[in-house]
Amino acid sequence: MCASYRRHKAGDCTTAHRIRESVLEEIVREEINEAIFRARENKEEFIKCITSRTQADNDRRLFEKQSTLTRLQIRSEEINKIFRKLYEDNALGRIPQEQYDILSESYTKELSEIKEKIPYLEQEIQSIKDETVGVSKFLYLADKYVYIEELTPEIIRTFISKILIYDKGKDEPKEIEIYFTNIGKI
Repeated sequence: MCASYRRHKAGDCTTAHRIRESVLEEIVREEINEAIFRARENKEEFIKCITSRTQADNDRRLFEKQSTLTRLQIRSEEINKIFRKLYEDNALGRIPQEQYDILSESYTKELSEIKEKIPYLEQEIQSIKDETVGVSKFLYLADKYVYIEELTPEIIRTFISKILIYDKGKDEPKEIEIYFTNIGKI
């Protein structure tokens, strides 16, 4: 069941977003077996496919994070300039103390939020840069498991990093994204 629906009792969600466990297990088992088959059948093609997709996705994510970081750094510099000008205007009596206090509090809050976000973004950027394609790890697992007949918690932890399920509406089919450990979404 949708965690947002359960937590907020509908909030943004209009339905409970349910999927039967047996249906999800069957889909996950089939996807794992398909990935294993593709990896074993033609290793070079599999490596090429995963590497190119992962690199394109990492490049996109890296560009987005770096753009956000640059924007925040520029805004931080702007706020520092505003503070200097605001302080001068207050010191010279150009603006009332009440207005200075309100503006100062607002800019201080924005600057502290930016300063919290910058290290987090820098860490995300570094982790994206450090990511190495885990295709060789997946190929090792594909050689270890030929065909999976039944899902066990161990197999799920070994192969799956996360599963996202999107509910488009009551009568619409659900969209399911399965992210594999080491290689992401296929």
